[in-house]
Amino acid sequence: MSIHRPDKPQSTWHLVAMALALGGVVYLLLAKWIPGNVPSQTGPGQLLNPTAMAQSSQDTPANLPTKPLKYSLPAYRNLVSKERYAIRRIDSAMGQAGRLPANDPMRRALLESTLLAIDSALTGTDNPYFLVNKGDVLLMLGKPIAAEGYYRQAMAQLPGVAPLRRNHAKACADGAYEALALGDSDQAIRLLHRYALADDSNRQAINLLVDWSLRRGVGLLRAHKDDLGKRTLRRAYAWQPNHYMVQLNLGIAHYRMQGFDSAIFYFARCAQSNANDRAPANYLNMIYTRMGKPKEAAKYAPPGLDGQ
Repeated sequence: MSIHRPDKPQSTWHLVAMALALGGVVYLLLAKWIPGNVPSQTGPGQLLNPTAMAQSSQDTPANLPTKPLKYSLPAYRNLVSKERYAIRRIDSAMGQAGRLPANDPMRRALLESTLLAIDSALTGTDNPYFLVNKGDVLLMLGKPIAAEGYYRQAMAQLPGVAPLRRNHAKACADGAYEALALGDSDQAIRLLHRYALADDSNRQAINLLVDWSLRRGVGLLRAHKDDLGKRTLRRAYAWQPNHYMVQLNLGIAHYRMQGFDSAIFYFARCAQSNANDRAPANYLNMIYTRMGKPKEAAKYAPPGLDGQ
C-alpha cells in the first residue's frame, strides 16, 4: 500500500577570570538571549524569534530582581566560600565574553578557558550551578545540543526558575537545527518537542514539530520501519489530532501492522473530514473485507463495485 506523503515545504584561568566583568548565570537569570532563531513551518529561510516566549511570560526581564537571583537561592547560600568565589570568577569571564562580537577569537578563547575553569573548580560537587554555568558557556559557544543536556539536569534541581527554562528552550530550538545539520532527525524532533512543551501556545513551533514528525514518520514507513513510523506519527497526532495527513498515515501504519481496529479509527476520521479523498474509504473497504464484515465493507466500496 502506498504511503501518503505531505507536500514538500520547504596563566592561567585565574588571570582571565579576574579580568572580566559580572555575567554568566547572571546573564542567564536576566534572560539576555544569545542571538539565534527558531525556524518557522514555512521553510528554512523563515525564522521565528525564540524571545517571543520570554515576552509572553510573566517573568520578563523587567520583572526580574535586579540582584542576580542565583545568589539568593538556598543552593548557592549553602556553598562554601571557595566555591562561591569560583562561581563569581566564572560568571565574570562569561560576562566579558558575552560583550565581545560573536566572531571575535578572544570570545571563543575566553569561553573555552571558562569551560576548563568550570570543570576544575566545580566538578565533583552537587552544586546545580555547575550545570547552569556549563550550559551557558556551551550555548554561547554555539553548541546547543550539549547545552540542553546540562540545562535539563539543572532544571531538575532548580524547578520554577523562569529564565533557566527560557535558556533551556533556546538550547532546544537551536539544538533542533544543529541535529538536522548532523543528519539526526529523530534528535531534532525530540529537541523541538521539548521546545514546544515550554510554551504550548506557540503555534509556529507546534506546526513545525508536527511537520517534522509527519515527514519523519512517512520516511520511516517508506523504509518499512512501521513501528518507529507509528510512534513518530503519534507524536504529531498528540499535538494536532485533527491533522488529516497525520491521521491518514497513522491509519496506514496500523493497517500494515495488522492493527485493524486502530486503523479503522483513523481512516474513519479521515473519511468524515474529507469525503472527496477515496484513500481512507478504500482502506476501510479492504479492512472490513479482511475482517469478514461484508456489510461494513460495502459502505466504503468504490463506485460500481458495491453490487448495486
